[in-house]
Amino acid sequence: MIDIAQIQDRIRTEGLDGWLLYDFFGINPLAERIVGVTAGRRLKRRWFYFIPASGEPIGIVHRIEPASLDGLPGTREVYLAYGELRDALKRALSGRKRVAMEYAPEAVNPYVSRVDAGTVDLVRAIGIEVMSSANLIQYFEGRWPEDAYPLYREAARRLIAIKTAAFERVRGMLRDGNALTEQSLCRWIMERMEAEGMVAEEPMVAIGPHTGDPHYETLAAADTPIIRDAPLMIDLWARMDAPHATTADFTYMAWTGAEPASEFQRIWEVDCAARNAAVGLIRQSFEGGRILQGWEVDDAARAVIRDAGYADAFAHRTGHSLGREVHGAGVHMDNLEMRDEREIIPGVAFTIEPGIYLPEFGVRTEVAVLILADGVEVHEEPMQAELDLLF
Repeated sequence: MIDIAQIQDRIRTEGLDGWLLYDFFGINPLAERIVGVTAGRRLKRRWFYFIPASGEPIGIVHRIEPASLDGLPGTREVYLAYGELRDALKRALSGRKRVAMEYAPEAVNPYVSRVDAGTVDLVRAIGIEVMSSANLIQYFEGRWPEDAYPLYREAARRLIAIKTAAFERVRGMLRDGNALTEQSLCRWIMERMEAEGMVAEEPMVAIGPHTGDPHYETLAAADTPIIRDAPLMIDLWARMDAPHATTADFTYMAWTGAEPASEFQRIWEVDCAARNAAVGLIRQSFEGGRILQGWEVDDAARAVIRDAGYADAFAHRTGHSLGREVHGAGVHMDNLEMRDEREIIPGVAFTIEPGIYLPEFGVRTEVAVLILADGVEVHEEPMQAELDLLF
């Protein structure tokens, strides 16, 4: 059940007059989840739910779907024609000045920017300054509930075991001279995740130059043999099949031989140093009581890679929010694709995954960081420092 008093307290903390939640045909899943009552249904008419900084919430629903917001506190306005909708909004927002919506100025944060430009225009035409709900979304959607942690830790344990078994499979197949391909290993990992009762997507399995593609897809049509003396990357993510379960996401690297190429080893060490710099900054800030924003963590990792001469080869942010989906609604470790100025607060979780991608090969190491009320938890720790040697 939605906690209106808690939401209103956060609205006042943000210096806002209210939060205007809106959806049409599922374009704003964040609003759907905050409101809660539309779960499992796809409403076909616009609805608004305005939570003022103080006072009673107001729902605005279409005459065809009058029960859209049933179960939520507050009063209701029912509209039919567009003019009636506009007038209902005017009444609901009367006397307000600054109202949050799922909007980000200049679309700097596409994870939050879910309300269409026309609807923002409509609210602005009433005389309202539309503010971003990014901080509210992080607080109410990006933080994990307490029962998510044991489910996450179990998912992480199972994924790490599957990764270890996958590397052992590669070692055995290569030793025995049996054929093995990216696609067959990908399917094997997927079968293991499903057998463990996890909700998963196909992992990324890349060999040789394919590791230089950050979002390489392991496709059957372009299947590639896993050969000796080459870099191997496995990126896998899944969650337990349970309410409130959150996604674990890891990337590991191996070398399919006894000794990695010197250039590959050197760049691997740079990447690990970048990861360690990011995790170290998070720990140091938390222990020192310093408020830290997502972009600062990205800068810490990026500086290590830049100083090593590979700035152009780090083609993505340092990390993304983790939630029920693999990319969650909380703060991202990003000062490249967006400048995420949201604070890293207790209850959020995210990946740290710097990468260096060259035409010949790529490297990436990925761990998950959980910000608890009393400390920082890293999965997997100790973090991978040595390449798995598969010979």
